[in-house]
Amino acid sequence: MPRTIIVAATPPEAAPDALALAADLARAADARLVVAGVAVAPLMVERAIYADAQRGAMERELGLLLEPGPAGVACTVSVVASHSVTRGLHRLAEQEQAELLVLGPSHRGAVLRAFQGDLMLSTLHDSPCPLAVAPAGYADRAAAGIPVVGVALDGGEESDRVLDHAIGLADGLGAALRIVHVATTSEGQRLPPWLDPIGTSRYVQAVHDAGTTLLEDALTRAGDRVEATTVMLDGHPNEALVDFAAGVNLLVMGSRAYGTVGRVLIGTTAGRVLHNAPCAVLIAPNGVALPAGSAA
Repeated sequence: MPRTIIVAATPPEAAPDALALAADLARAADARLVVAGVAVAPLMVERAIYADAQRGAMERELGLLLEPGPAGVACTVSVVASHSVTRGLHRLAEQEQAELLVLGPSHRGAVLRAFQGDLMLSTLHDSPCPLAVAPAGYADRAAAGIPVVGVALDGGEESDRVLDHAIGLADGLGAALRIVHVATTSEGQRLPPWLDPIGTSRYVQAVHDAGTTLLEDALTRAGDRVEATTVMLDGHPNEALVDFAAGVNLLVMGSRAYGTVGRVLIGTTAGRVLHNAPCAVLIAPNGVALPAGSAA
């Protein structure tokens, strides 16, 4: 079965950026694209009827998006019906056994997202595959490709998996790889209250030593497959990773899957980076299959 990437053609104004990013990733992985439209059916009982009524118009609209279509990439169109855009995209990704789901940028501010919903984070929650988000204007600069891939490692159990995927992506794209680790020891970070000044100094040094070892091991893992460099930053991951993202074209990072009760936790770093990074971002939630271009 061909490798598959799903492109969400919603909202319409974000679709060109999503398609351009998906095409770049598809070429690197020899994958096909499925451009998805979701007919949101208010009543589940009537969703088939609603979908049939909407399918023709939506397919024509999506077909226009593919004229002439990205060069060198096989594309098809699929319209599904669901209670919500998120559920529809998840269901299509499962049906197609997709390795990646690509969204365009959000044009809503924080206030509108709070009242109208956050498509990026709602799609990331419980997603059957990793999620990539294109920045605004990506379609206009897509000709430049992705010369630099960044990968953020936190030293957790998923770090090797995320690193291997980033190495595979950089290799497929012919890109350089920048590996970053954020040591959260700067002023304002919460340290154990029982530490005295000497204990605090030792703690900070131990965190930096562990980060140095993590980055050295990452370089060894990359080997000669890609041109790789490392950087260790000090600060809060939210701000540090957004700043780091300004120097790469695609940032790959993991995100813990907390489940329904703890969903708000997944948005602390991943959500901030998704909404504020100036580059494309690919999030690989804990436990899901690796997307196209993986080293596995």
